[in-house]
Amino acid sequence: MCFLKGSGKGGAQTLNSSYIGNPQSAIPESIQVELRECLSQPHGFKRYGEIQQWLAEQYELVIPYKTVHKTVRYKLKAKLKVARPTPIQRDEEKVIEFKKTPDAARNH
Repeated sequence: MCFLKGSGKGGAQTLNSSYIGNPQSAIPESIQVELRECLSQPHGFKRYGEIQQWLAEQYELVIPYKTVHKTVRYKLKAKLKVARPTPIQRDEEKVIEFKKTPDAARNH
């Protein structure tokens, strides 16, 4: 930690006290409440880009993708769930047989 020694009189204390973070979220709390309600709906958002567009259209907020993702995923603890497409030619008998096969047998 030699970089802390040469940081002036206060050392590590000066470095810690001079940090000024962003205390406010880029998305206001009232909008986060509405966003949480939209995300809980079955027809909600499918992509974070859609949320960006919604924020821009409804509230004239231009928020970076990364900020939208962090807010939705970590602060609101929501996930955008989109069903993965299944192949049309899927054979249900083979799927059932595969599920019956032990994991050890699949790895060999």
